[in-house]
Amino acid sequence: MNVDRVGVKALVLEQSGGLRTEGTSLSLFPNAWRALDALGVADKLRGSFINITGARMRAPDGKVIKEFQNSDLSGGPHELRAVERQSLLRVLAEALPSDTIMFNSRVKNIRKPRDMQSLTEVELENNTVIRTKVLVGCDGARSVVASWMGRTEPKPVGQTAIRGLSDFKSNHNFEPRVEQIIGQGVRAGLVPVTKNKVYWFVVFNTTPSVPSRISDPNKIKEEALSYIQGWPSDIQECIRNTPLESFSRSNLRDRWSIPLVTPQQAANGITLAGDAAHPMTPNLAQGGCTSLEDSIILTRKLCEALRTEKKEEDPSVLAKRISSALIEYESERWARTFRLTVKSFVFGSLLALDSSLICFFRDNVALPIAFRASVVFGSSKFDCGALPPPLD
Repeated sequence: MNVDRVGVKALVLEQSGGLRTEGTSLSLFPNAWRALDALGVADKLRGSFINITGARMRAPDGKVIKEFQNSDLSGGPHELRAVERQSLLRVLAEALPSDTIMFNSRVKNIRKPRDMQSLTEVELENNTVIRTKVLVGCDGARSVVASWMGRTEPKPVGQTAIRGLSDFKSNHNFEPRVEQIIGQGVRAGLVPVTKNKVYWFVVFNTTPSVPSRISDPNKIKEEALSYIQGWPSDIQECIRNTPLESFSRSNLRDRWSIPLVTPQQAANGITLAGDAAHPMTPNLAQGGCTSLEDSIILTRKLCEALRTEKKEEDPSVLAKRISSALIEYESERWARTFRLTVKSFVFGSLLALDSSLICFFRDNVALPIAFRASVVFGSSKFDCGALPPPLD
């Protein structure tokens, strides 16, 4: 275990053999950059990724439905960059002491004694047992820790996404803006990442005729192109310039955490963060952003509980303070992430409509009103605050 910036001993259990290289990019809005600034790593990323200055929504025939500039919204600057996932992981890992991350550490079992002050035991598949005062499950949407706590797996929302990161080798000519193309039951989009890389996606309704799983990247590429035949050439160009290993295909899922129905997230020194706590669809691009918020707020809550610790104090008193801190964290995060989960689902459902008449109303009335800078950036006004001062 190691001591990090706030003086709390921490150990990161990573189930893979090294930092993961799969995945495309994450669109990071101002709320995420505030968290990265708090962590002291934001400037290591800013210079490598394009600052997105606007957004445009089009119909499949190229007609512009609505467009805006970020500067249309007061109170800026409104920072938005698509950051490669592996670059973000690398920068976060480099900020930690070298022995903070334990690789090849897949969790097999969790044991929590009945008495609150006893340490939680985390058993790994290699039979190593780690004892800890606090266990934070941030192991993704299908979290082992979340499952142990009684959380159900995220449920499909009826849409399938194909994603990729195109590599143009030399500089591309895309404007620094988010592009979305909205059809009937199908939508696509692209976001410039660097001077030669562009993130793109194609999302379509999951019908009985849609295969549940495709693993061959050539077939995934074929499928993506088949859904956007006759669409603007820029999205097709991105797909054709994507290395096969960059293609991914998955069903969009989420989970709604409802008080008195969903099992409690914080229990006796165990809690959840990120996708393990609040899996949401990517329609608002807030999944990664809220995960970064979690890290700051959870750290602050724990430090408040640990700061008054006295060596001679009864361990049960500290255990109760930690439990209270985690419950406060859960309550505070639920108020924000539940709203975003529902909002993202509703927005995605609006974009997934496939009725000609309803889509005509959506594209000519609803979207021109709803798709504006104040709405797109509305979720990113949140400020997670700073890290607490180091513990004594």
